[in-house]
Amino acid sequence: MALGRAGRFLLESAIEFLVEDSCALCRAPGASRRAPQAALPAPGGLLLEPVVLRFFGGTVRIRNRPICPKCAGELVTARSAGVLGRRVGGCGIETAIGGIFGRPDGGPDGASGSGGIATGNHGGAGAVTSTVQGPTCIRVLSPFMTTRNVLEIVHLLKFGGYVSLAVPAARAMGWAVRSFAAELVGPALLVPVPMEARARRRRGFNAAERLARELSAELGWPVADILRKTGRTRPQSKTPSGDRAANVRNAFSCAAEASLSGRTVLLVDDLVTTGATSAACGAELLRGGAGSVTVVCFGRAM
Repeated sequence: MALGRAGRFLLESAIEFLVEDSCALCRAPGASRRAPQAALPAPGGLLLEPVVLRFFGGTVRIRNRPICPKCAGELVTARSAGVLGRRVGGCGIETAIGGIFGRPDGGPDGASGSGGIATGNHGGAGAVTSTVQGPTCIRVLSPFMTTRNVLEIVHLLKFGGYVSLAVPAARAMGWAVRSFAAELVGPALLVPVPMEARARRRRGFNAAERLARELSAELGWPVADILRKTGRTRPQSKTPSGDRAANVRNAFSCAAEASLSGRTVLLVDDLVTTGATSAACGAELLRGGAGSVTVVCFGRAM
């Protein structure tokens, strides 16, 4: 049922009245009444746009910003760090999937690699082999570096009840994707990193899936929830970086009914730290027939 103009106005007013108007990060009141920093560029400026919520087949826009201009301006962008779109690699990736994505390249945006996105095909005995010439590994598209504020945003989204943070986060992630749209054979399929079924029931939702749904609304690309967490693992955040690849090895599988057949896949997650989870999921997607796999996340650590 679509909302009429009057219904939308009443619903927006009710939400703005009920939702606390304060910054989720610094807790300062009146975040929506503070003028946005005119000079704040994307992707930080995208966090200050009105939040879009979906109800009964319609949408509403509320002025209560979850993040204030000051905190948004303090986020460190991947572009300013020189790693916007840089591929991740090294022992974590190579150990996790046997070098499936090759060696890390040296340029800040993968300039010394092949220029393509990690791809694969089916080889003997079910192995996946690289079809890209030259050194390459999986590309990560992220608007921000993983700083304290980015970690706080993700924590509030996943555990603090601030589910609406998925909207501005996906908006910023969409900006990162568009920055490399020329390298994506679209429309890409958005595949969220899965959770264990028991952990999902306990939390009530999968943050990666929520981000994928909002990113789908942002980009107009479909979501395919086709990855499954089939093995028990320790939380990656509590696992030493050198052990993370082994922790998630053989922990994921691609649904048997998945039809990837050469599709461009965007693997969606909240954070990428060592790249071990991305590598393990990417390997399964390639085995399932994906033509290419690229990761998009809200924050990256390298």
